[in-house]
Amino acid sequence: MDVGVTIRNKSKDKSGKPKKVISEWVISAYNVYNHKNTYFIYYDVTGDYYKGDMQLQAKKVSLFPIIPSVSWNFKF
Repeated sequence: MDVGVTIRNKSKDKSGKPKKVISEWVISAYNVYNHKNTYFIYYDVTGDYYKGDMQLQAKKVSLFPIIPSVSWNFKF
């Protein structure tokens, strides 16, 4: 799950005229549950094939834990 919030400034000043610069802050977080999504799987081989004690084990690599983000957007 991803969450985010956008905070916009008022587009008009106190006299009612439009502002020359309009800006907004965006605060968000990616992967809020910190779910470990598998990026790729590789196989780890241990033991010796010729002795008959070889073991094959699948291992997964996960990327991207919780990633926060803050940005400032403006128009002029």
